[in-house]
Amino acid sequence: MKRTAVNPWPRSLNFGYNQAEMLVGANRRLVCAGQTSVDADGNPQHPGDMRRQIALALDNPEAVLDAAGMSLADVVRLDLYTTDVDEALKHFDILGSRLGPAGAAPPMTLFGVARLALPPLMLEIEAGVGYLLRPGFDLPNATFTHDRVDALAVGLDIRFKNNI
Repeated sequence: MKRTAVNPWPRSLNFGYNQAEMLVGANRRLVCAGQTSVDADGNPQHPGDMRRQIALALDNPEAVLDAAGMSLADVVRLDLYTTDVDEALKHFDILGSRLGPAGAAPPMTLFGVARLALPPLMLEIEAGVGYLLRPGFDLPNATFTHDRVDALAVGLDIRFKNNI
């Protein structure tokens, strides 16, 4: 997979992520559940310690990636959910120390939330992962006719209006 950073302004580079990445040649995708600071049995670890929770919350997706034959180098997007944005930002260096050596600077978004699934949890990481094409494989044509685009738009409008 060829990744090309897209940064119309450099501000995000100071935080270790790209505004966008152009991915060429990705056809294998791993959809990951959010990962938190829990042990193998799902018990929350490190209550009240954001730094240790971030570190373990990164260990867990790495284990999932490894089980799928992938690594942090394959991560193409990160969404982070936290109950304390200011405290999480104080420890963002952990992300850089783990993603940097892997050559990854995926676009990311940090969301502030009221709480996560289990009250002691302070941060959840959701990784979007892409992978390489087989040699000779072409991506399908993703163009639509005007009628097809109109049908898609109407379908989305109905879904949103009916909350489905």
